[in-house]
Amino acid sequence: MNRIHLFFHLLKTKGLLATLRISFEKLFYLCYFILERILNLRSHFVFNDKKYAYWKQTNPLARTERLIEIPIFADLVQKNKSKRIMELGNVLYHYISNDHTGHTVVDKYEQCAGVINEDIISYKTDKKFDLIISVSTLEHVGWEENPKEESKCIAAIDNMKKLTKKGGRIIFSVPLGFNHFLDKAIEQGRIKLDEQYFMKRVSLTNRWKQCSYAQARKVKYAYPFVCGNAITVGVIRV
Repeated sequence: MNRIHLFFHLLKTKGLLATLRISFEKLFYLCYFILERILNLRSHFVFNDKKYAYWKQTNPLARTERLIEIPIFADLVQKNKSKRIMELGNVLYHYISNDHTGHTVVDKYEQCAGVINEDIISYKTDKKFDLIISVSTLEHVGWEENPKEESKCIAAIDNMKKLTKKGGRIIFSVPLGFNHFLDKAIEQGRIKLDEQYFMKRVSLTNRWKQCSYAQARKVKYAYPFVCGNAITVGVIRV
């Protein structure tokens, strides 16, 4: 779909005001991307008292929550590289690695060399993992599948626990407001977390700050900025 067709598609499905807002954001991101390259801008954010550089994306329009998720999870993988790691969703491959020799990747849909194309709720292996990670993938499990199964995310977590060694961890991120069932399952304790942290987007230039749950829960998905405007990072200890 070229840009002209995309504009009219947005106009038809979103309305004039939303289309103008999205178009302005994309133009802003493009201009900021050029300025960022000219001035070599690369600021930092803080997560759990550690300073991270925002991920430097090559796509000027891809100003999403990936800018903070990738540095956090890339650091996590690096710190645990001597351990057995599984990733739910083929995400980190597209940012930090050209192969999958570093850890196991389970993704039901994405066809890619080294990826295990199995459903996470039924995936089994003889050897258990020290660490299971997932970068903005769990919210899609069951929610965007046909047929739709809202509670499938709970079954996914249950099986991930079975795949984790005793003393191991499951660490995942999800954007708040995308999957309402998953948000409530975590809030109501149906998915029990040992630790939970929140990050909130605070500017059009895609800058983020750590915040409280009370602040994060007020944030809407895809408003006022595209994609996730708040994320949660959950930790489950097995």
